[in-house]
Amino acid sequence: MNELDKIVNSLMSDVDSKIILRTSGTTGAPKQVSKNVSEMFDKAKQVEYKKDDTFGFFYNLDSWAAMSVIVHCIKNGVKPLYIHIDGDVLHQLSKVSHLSITPTLLQLIAMKSENIAISNIKKVVLGGEYSTQKILDLCKLTFPNADITHIYSSTETGDIASSSDLKEGYKKEKFDSYEFDKNNCLLVNNINTGDIWSLQGNRYYFKGRIDRSIKIAGNLVLLDAIENAISNLGFINECSCIEKDAPLIGKSYELQYVGDKSIEYVKAELSKVLNKYEMPIRITKVTEIGLGRNYKKRAQ
Repeated sequence: MNELDKIVNSLMSDVDSKIILRTSGTTGAPKQVSKNVSEMFDKAKQVEYKKDDTFGFFYNLDSWAAMSVIVHCIKNGVKPLYIHIDGDVLHQLSKVSHLSITPTLLQLIAMKSENIAISNIKKVVLGGEYSTQKILDLCKLTFPNADITHIYSSTETGDIASSSDLKEGYKKEKFDSYEFDKNNCLLVNNINTGDIWSLQGNRYYFKGRIDRSIKIAGNLVLLDAIENAISNLGFINECSCIEKDAPLIGKSYELQYVGDKSIEYVKAELSKVLNKYEMPIRITKVTEIGLGRNYKKRAQ
């Protein structure tokens, strides 16, 4: 019996138990969170599957993301499949009809498979990280026959919002039951998520983490927003902004990027789209950004 089967059997035999799950540690040190199994079953959605459907996922088995998929599968009588990132991923994906995946891992698979279209998957759920328009477009290219849903959530509060219209952000009404603090950080059941959102038209867009904001020469800069802007440039495959101490101005950041263009080219193009104070103090070309726990972008 493999580890996934043991987890399934344990959950089915004692739905009143509590389990300790770990967060991914994307924005800080991993935390341990206690979850009530029966409450997770209650919150799991009822969905109709065909008898030969299989729900694939990559998340670490002791994480909330993995457990939510497993509980969903148990409740709906569909087979869960833990996909091993160090194995033949494309072969494993050929056995899957439904898939839960992070945007970071989606990008990695698309690059390593040379943007091959995977046509057997009927449903993709993007989660664990915010999905930009670039990610949503890439997901549709990679899984052309799939219905695509992107979810934003936190381990402590659960799913916050979801959308299936293939547009970045979430409709305003998705946030009607929530509040925001003075920094536009989202509050869920009086818990501050630390996530900054901006209302533009009738949609909310994720702007970044409050703990990823820095002052550069007196100007507030959101590193997540800078990453988003840079990653949307056509010549950048992937990037990461790493906070650095800087003489005279106090704080700044180093840009690490994956792409074919030279550092000089990237610097020249960035100067066209960023304010002078938003420019990185160092630009480094790398072969990969690296994966953190649960296959999200590695915390720096």
